Amino acid sequence: ALASATLGPGGAAAAGAAYLFLHYCLLVAYIGRGGEIMGWAAEAVAGSSFPPAVSAALFIAPLATACYAASPSTLDAVNGALLVAVLATFAALVALAAPGVDPASLASLDHASALPAAASVVALAFVYQNVVGVVCSSLEGDPAKVRAALAVGSGVPLLMFLAWVAVVDGNSAVLESMAGGGGGGGGDPVAALALSLPPPGSTLIDAFSLAALASSAVGFILGLSEFVAEEATRLTGAEEPVLARSPGPYLATLAPPFAGALLAPGAFAGLLSAAGTYGVLVLFGVLPAVMAAVARGRAPDAPRLVPGGSLGLALVGGLAGAVIVNETVARLGGGGGGG
Repeated sequence: ALASATLGPGGAAAAGAAYLFLHYCLLVAYIGRGGEIMGWAAEAVAGSSFPPAVSAALFIAPLATACYAASPSTLDAVNGALLVAVLATFAALVALAAPGVDPASLASLDHASALPAAASVVALAFVYQNVVGVVCSSLEGDPAKVRAALAVGSGVPLLMFLAWVAVVDGNSAVLESMAGGGGGGGGDPVAALALSLPPPGSTLIDAFSLAALASSAVGFILGLSEFVAEEATRLTGAEEPVLARSPGPYLATLAPPFAGALLAPGAFAGLLSAAGTYGVLVLFGVLPAVMAAVARGRAPDAPRLVPGGSLGLALVGGLAGAVIVNETVARLGGGGGGG
């Protein structure tokens, strides 16, 4: 609606396409990785793994059922429990890995050179623009409270990411395993960390990953099903709005990513990179800067909650565009982007 009001039908189409791409990419990634973890758990417990379709269904079916049938209060409680599980398992994981961290090793690494390739995934990790409207409404549009909420809400995951970087990049055993010298870690920091930790470490990593994937999937299922229902209402011209909790929108939300997860196993990192580049940075980077510039041109005296003026908008849109171009060039050149 915002893109249509500022940029017309073309802008609305671009925003809708980026929204669909982002949500479908991430649901494919979440279902695929969640299914893998369920398969590993089955093998550890029963000695034999399930077929990929069964493992993926075991992960996504309970979440889809809760999103479809549970009341909002029940769903909030489920998501709250998942968030508690994320924080608890992450804290335990960091505490277990912390003794192996060497500050000198951490300080000697060159992170700056890795930033261009990692930018799309960093943007994806810190994207919360979908909830800004809810935050503003809940805080009754108070600018100071909104800024504080977004700053604190960004600060908590920032501290978590810094802790994660410390326990991975500051651990010589993890780095050796990632380089191929640690018995199979390869280039995957999660696998390398699991190999370097005592036995509870691998279980904690799987529990943390599963809780994080489930919590994220709930939000994307709800968001995409509502979007599909709204578009179905608009395209059909129905007198009564199509409900998000009806079979059509739910099948359109879940069937394509479920099939995609089975057709593209092991594509988790690549999907995250693609979602960050062509979903997040288009929908929440380039388009908002252009839309805000157009809106400010039409109403130059309207209140502005974000400082920086035209230069600030140009920097936001320009940096997002630069990452998109860099990732596209890397992919066309066979570099695979940030995955």
